[in-house]
Amino acid sequence: MLASSPDNQGVQARISPQQHRNSERGVVPNAWCSPYWRVRADMPQIVKAVYEQGSFIPETPCDLPEGAKVVLMVQHGEREGMALPPEVTAPEERAAVLQSVVERMKRNPLPPDSRRFSRDEMHDRG
Repeated sequence: MLASSPDNQGVQARISPQQHRNSERGVVPNAWCSPYWRVRADMPQIVKAVYEQGSFIPETPCDLPEGAKVVLMVQHGEREGMALPPEVTAPEERAAVLQSVVERMKRNPLPPDSRRFSRDEMHDRG
């Protein structure tokens, strides 16, 4: 398990899953070391956590296999109000939420004469 330090941006820690196996809340100790940059594309989960006494304590359950490596991204200040996916962990519930979003998008398509953005505009380069 990896954890990012809020006071040392870009620095992450390798944490053994065994270090928090017996904890219901999954406490991650404060141990910092070299960065880990590989993130598996098949693990898109958002888990909210609170940093208390040198540890990250998840507020939502994690459905991860034993030994899974993760990266914690620290958000604070103006980014706290960002839209996040719903805190749903059951696969059936997640599928239902996704389906409802897709249905809403189909019911409200963009008008055919709407302005098309350039590649640079879409990537904030213009």
